[in-house]
Amino acid sequence: EDNAGYGHSGKWKSRLNARIGVAPTDGLQIWSDFNESSDISEYWNLNAKYVRPFANETALAIETHYADDKVFDMRSLLVNVDYYFTHSSSIGFGTAHFMFDGDGRDDDNAYHARARHFFTEKTSVDLTYHSSDHSDSWMIGGTIRF
Repeated sequence: EDNAGYGHSGKWKSRLNARIGVAPTDGLQIWSDFNESSDISEYWNLNAKYVRPFANETALAIETHYADDKVFDMRSLLVNVDYYFTHSSSIGFGTAHFMFDGDGRDDDNAYHARARHFFTEKTSVDLTYHSSDHSDSWMIGGTIRF
């Protein structure tokens, strides 16, 4: 049954997701994400994150993401840098470049700045400003890890 015309049913839906990776050295993680609705021949990605600790609980985290999406004829490259003032508070900046193949769409660039605070190891709140070639937005978010 459709709920008030919003196009979704009231039944529970689930989707299988997996992350497979390695941590070849202290502070470095390399992985790829998969889900049951994507065929590896149509979508693949490679991600890396390196965290460099400094004195007094400060640290620098650098994260990259590359994806090749044949379904939408798009490749994307993202780079994020976060500076941790303490183990629980950080500011970060990032950029993304989206390259579209063969359909006449122009490449797109996006940028963001964010601040994040972890109240516990499993809960955080963040504020993000996002700007792209097509829109600007503010976002307030939270994370709960299980």
